[in-house]
Amino acid sequence: MASSFGCLIFATLLVLSCADRQVAKRRFIRDAVAYEEGTTPHFENIFLGRCFEHGCLSCTDENKMADCQNIYNAFLDAVLSAPNCELDDNAYDTFISMVAPNLPEDMTAFWSGTYDIAHELSSITRDFYTMEDSFMGYLVDGLNWCGNADQTGLGFLECPSWDYDKCYGQATSVFWNKASATIAAQARGEVSVVLNGDTTEGAFRDSSFFARVEAPNLDPAKVTKANILLVHELGSIPYETCDEPITLINLWSLLEEKGIEYSCTDNPEYVFTLFTLHVR
Repeated sequence: MASSFGCLIFATLLVLSCADRQVAKRRFIRDAVAYEEGTTPHFENIFLGRCFEHGCLSCTDENKMADCQNIYNAFLDAVLSAPNCELDDNAYDTFISMVAPNLPEDMTAFWSGTYDIAHELSSITRDFYTMEDSFMGYLVDGLNWCGNADQTGLGFLECPSWDYDKCYGQATSVFWNKASATIAAQARGEVSVVLNGDTTEGAFRDSSFFARVEAPNLDPAKVTKANILLVHELGSIPYETCDEPITLINLWSLLEEKGIEYSCTDNPEYVFTLFTLHVR
């Protein structure tokens, strides 16, 4: 029994390694407004492999397999709980209750239009902890998913696009909305916000998860200050800066209404170096 269980873990992690390399080649950016490819191939294997990897890679008892399978089943039940585009806002509540993080104080980092740089920072410093670093976010980071036409399983051919007018209850957007709100509501102490000052849509654009979900859900009873890191690519002509804000004014107003202090810094040296390497 122990031998076969160990082989199952190894096989799952082997699929995770191979399949995750393919995911990395076409990294799914949550800021996108449409993503119409089907469910990521080998979705269940990747999910289970990440569960073992993040939770307890060295565990070899059968309870670990059962825990990960239960977590996956709760996630799948949420996806299949209603037809595509009709998932309820609370569809993932059971799953999230099983994997919700306990965030470290003064380390929560939010990002918008800066996926690569934010996660480079979280990988090299102990001062940044993104949602994708949490167990909840790590399980599905970079993946796409939806139910098939009759909701008997995952749909691997095509998923509805992220269109909040025509498909509000889309499986991935419902999850990231709820996960983003969960992270924002749990953030404590000082938080960091890594924003892109080059995009002509604005660093604090209305369509982003940070603007729609995370910033409004920051709890002033828990969050003392928001440190805004506004980054620009080397040689670019910035769309907005801390000294010449455009959309940032809306963020500052929101924080002031909540009674949360804030600072804004253009191109902190440790951020700027990484940004020039990874944002194109």
